[in-house]
Amino acid sequence: MLFRSTILEFVESNVTIEHGPLACTFRTYFKDDYDHHEVKYKFANGLVGGFRYAEDELGENNGINGDPGYDLMGFDVGTKKAWEYRPWLEYAGLSWNVTDRWSFRARPRIEYRMFDVEDDVVEEREDYARFRAGAWTYYQLTDKVVPWASIDFYNNVSDMEFEQSRYQAGVDFKVTEGVSVGPYVETRLDDDWNSRYTMLATQLKVSF
Repeated sequence: MLFRSTILEFVESNVTIEHGPLACTFRTYFKDDYDHHEVKYKFANGLVGGFRYAEDELGENNGINGDPGYDLMGFDVGTKKAWEYRPWLEYAGLSWNVTDRWSFRARPRIEYRMFDVEDDVVEEREDYARFRAGAWTYYQLTDKVVPWASIDFYNNVSDMEFEQSRYQAGVDFKVTEGVSVGPYVETRLDDDWNSRYTMLATQLKVSF
């Protein structure tokens, strides 16, 4: 397995606002001109539906969410924009309490990724469906401190090929009844199990 020499290549910031079954998340990156906005809704039957709108500045190194098809190194052009529109559906009803403090949840998700590029300098990426098999666990260390970890495997439904995997570990700190903050570390591996990046991330959640 090959790892890049840079330990932390990006920093991700997340803000989530929740009200009842509805939640909105805003995400930005340091060292990359990619950001996304996502809305999700929890249905009564354990299903969660969402829609993501993402915008990216395509450059020489493609950034954190870049793709080789978006590489502009061979063109005498400026930075171009790309957009992604992603509806998704996840089942959140697979959860178990290992102990009174330790919980585990599986989270299978199907999503459809649609792409748009500013002009035809870069070959348009084909839209496709993707299945994500994931698991998430947390431990209630104290009333205010909750360590957690997750793992996700991404698979292209169209050609039934494995795409990448994602690993996260962090800690949430409960500031007040409706506010929590916390850092986490994320690593992604490509379809050959080589490292794509490792980064530090932060998240702020507000519920009311």
